[in-house]
Amino acid sequence: MKTSRSAYKLGKVEEWKSSGLSIGAFAKKNGFSKTGFDYWVKKSRKLNDIKSVSFVELEPAVKPRELIEVSSEHRAPASDQAQIVITFPGGMSVKIYG
Repeated sequence: MKTSRSAYKLGKVEEWKSSGLSIGAFAKKNGFSKTGFDYWVKKSRKLNDIKSVSFVELEPAVKPRELIEVSSEHRAPASDQAQIVITFPGGMSVKIYG
């Protein structure tokens, strides 16, 4: 099974964490440039930060006491409507108008 290049480098970051070596020493020992390996260390930290947030509860400022109709049809919102936009890491976003 072929391992993707990014998965390989992220695996090397995990290996570095337990090696006790500095980033520069580990990079040199494994044939990476210090700058390139440092990039993957930072990328790994960002990915771990994203993974640590699994659920964020959102609560409206005013709790509605009526049913809200949900439709998949695109409608332009009124200019004075409140809006919540949730953007996911892949670029997809969900807009909620109220």
